[in-house]
Amino acid sequence: MSPDERRKTIRELAATASREQLLTAVLDALADTESAQRALDYDDYGVGSCRDQKVVEAEHAARSGVGDDVERSFLTALGG
Repeated sequence: MSPDERRKTIRELAATASREQLLTAVLDALADTESAQRALDYDDYGVGSCRDQKVVEAEHAARSGVGDDVERSFLTALGG
């Protein structure tokens, strides 16, 4: 499924979802943002630190930025 198709399906499902389903979706998404924003650790650099530090830091910044955007969207939608 392409990203466009996936988003369309999510919008359709959200329109008819129960409160409990929507709450579960939000809490699961928050768990994903927390995971994406975790601090860097040894494993991010690969076996024997074979991954370049700039690449690892750029990946972390991108993940963290997306997490920030998702959380900001939730706060805006929920009136926080």
